[in-house]
Amino acid sequence: MSTENAEIHDDIEELIQKQAEEYGIPEELLREVFIEEKKVVNMENRRGIHEEVKEIIEKYAEDWEE
Repeated sequence: MSTENAEIHDDIEELIQKQAEEYGIPEELLREVFIEEKKVVNMENRRGIHEEVKEIIEKYAEDWEE
C-alpha cells in the first residue's frame, strides 16, 4: 500500500491530518481510503471499492493489534 505516486491536493491532505487527529485514525489509512475512492469517482460500477477499502482497514487493524 503505497501512496507515494498519488497526488493529493494540499487542502485534502490538511483535512486528512485533522480527521486522523480528531478520530485517532492513522493518516496513512485515511490517505489510502481517499485514493481508492478517488479511483472510482467516475466509474459506473463501484462495488469493488468496498472490498479494497475493507482490505486496507483490516490490514491496518491487524498491524495495530500486533
